[in-house]
Formats: sequence, structure tokens, C-alpha cells
Amino acid sequence: MEPMDALNLATAIGDGANVFVTMDNDLVDKKLKNINDGSRGADKIKISNSNGDPINIVKYDETFSLTPTQRDNTIAFLNILEDLTGWKFIKDKWLFDNFLVYRFKKGNIKPGDQRFNELVLKNPHSWAMTSTLAIEYTLEEPDKLP
Repeated sequence: MEPMDALNLATAIGDGANVFVTMDNDLVDKKLKNINDGSRGADKIKISNSNGDPINIVKYDETFSLTPTQRDNTIAFLNILEDLTGWKFIKDKWLFDNFLVYRFKKGNIKPGDQRFNELVLKNPHSWAMTSTLAIEYTLEEPDKLP
């Protein structure tokens, strides 16, 4: 089935609010692996390592830009989405430069009323229950958003 046929079929069977698209996972994986020389992660833009140090971005004056390799990989990924879904990627509508970068603290807690109440008092920027055993959260530390 051609990508547009799949999208049209999904639209036809959608419930009015949701569209269900199925794709050949092996084909998607193969296309993504072509971006990263066979390694995983082409569907993500990683801008820091596990220590919070910047990666895949370059600082110019006070702002950051994606490295040329990361920019190319991102554009390749967006082109794959366009090919597989019929969605139109318009490069001029995307920004790859002049980003401000903020450092935040990530953590997790085991769910429980007391621990959750303590987390809420810290005013997390975001949080998600990622399993029955963990709530992951992000605090605006050491930086704060403007």
C-alpha cells in the first residue's frame, strides 16, 4: 500500500477526532537507520548527555544552533515522515538556529501520597507517571524560564 493510500484509508476509518495510521515497522526502522549509520535514535534530537552537557548543538554568542550533522539528520527524519504519511515538510517553517538553552534537573520518585505531595510543593515544570513504580519529573533548576 502506498503511503498516501494508507493515510486516506486511515482518514476514512478515523472516528472524526482521531486518525489511525499503520505502517510497516520494518520499513520505518530501515529508513531511520539510514539516517544514523545504522544506530538507533534518528527520531530524537538529543541536545545534552546524561550529565547535562550540551551535545549536537553549537554556541554562537548567546544562542545555540544544531550542528550541521544534527540539522541534516533532522531534515532527513522530517522527509521520511513526509514520504510515509503524506504530511508536507516545509523547511522554511522550521528553525534550526538561535535557540536559548536552559538547564533543568530531572528526577524520579516512587509513587505515594507523601512523596507526590512533596513533589508538587517543588512546583515541577513537568511530571509523568511512567510506570506503576515511577513518577519522572523536571524542575526548573538550576535555570528558570523567563
